[in-house]
Amino acid sequence: MFRERSQKPVIEFLETKVDKKWIDMALKSAKASEKDQEKTFGEMKSQDQMDYIAVRCLCGNQLCLMASILAHNLTRELQMLTKPKSRGTTEKRSALWAFEELGTIRHHLLQRAGRLTQPHGKLTLTMNPNAAVKQDLIQFLEALKKAA
Repeated sequence: MFRERSQKPVIEFLETKVDKKWIDMALKSAKASEKDQEKTFGEMKSQDQMDYIAVRCLCGNQLCLMASILAHNLTRELQMLTKPKSRGTTEKRSALWAFEELGTIRHHLLQRAGRLTQPHGKLTLTMNPNAAVKQDLIQFLEALKKAA
């Protein structure tokens, strides 16, 4: 037979056993982490085409979504491999690296005028000379070689 028992409400317990300062700090931390998560989802929707419905079947859309998530994660991982940590551990548990958005990286590195040429029979991507782009590309390629 089921019998209800009277229990103290959780809030009353917290107010008596835990200092209000700690409760406020925990709530503030939870709100901050939710804000960071929303920022990540917003970036993925606007720059990774995560909100785009590519085809009319479930499997195709799942594949498109997974490709978007994979592109996001690989870009973040590549940035973590090539750049030092920009901040230490914080109360809000922010990311240790200041990440560039995928759109910024795409415009900086990928959407550049170039031409595929074949000097001496070897296929080569020829681009305008730009020291910053060259340094970033070499840095990313070296990080990929180390990871492989």
